[in-house]
Amino acid sequence: MKGVDVEKFKTYFASVLEDFEKENKHWEQPSFDSKGDDVDLYNEEKERSIGLKLKKRNVYYIKKVRSALQRIEQGQYGECAECGDDISEQRLIARPTAHLCIRCKEEEENGEKHLAGRAGHPSLKKEKGIINIKDFQIMKTDREELKTVNE
Repeated sequence: MKGVDVEKFKTYFASVLEDFEKENKHWEQPSFDSKGDDVDLYNEEKERSIGLKLKKRNVYYIKKVRSALQRIEQGQYGECAECGDDISEQRLIARPTAHLCIRCKEEEENGEKHLAGRAGHPSLKKEKGIINIKDFQIMKTDREELKTVNE
């Protein structure tokens, strides 16, 4: 990768891994005594759930960090895995584990939105002309009932 201080990123990734290992060296799932009223039990379960979600997210990020370190060792860090173009330094600073250039990432996300739209993804609004599959089935059922009634 031209113009990018790869050693700076390598040092950053090494410190992330070191911090993660320090934090998780003696990590155990928190145990709760399951005493108290329903509100106490709910709060304990919520704490446990949040802790596990954070742990899962951290583990996922560490996998991405290790992948980035592997790309550094192979001389491929900063190179788009899709098109082979250089990933801009601004992108790497914003997202050090990036493996796609911004153009390829946008294409990937647009493809995901397209597929999500076909499946009736709830994040896509009807105002955009996308009909939720469930709504379509209800409309289809309504039409069938209307045909039966009108016949």
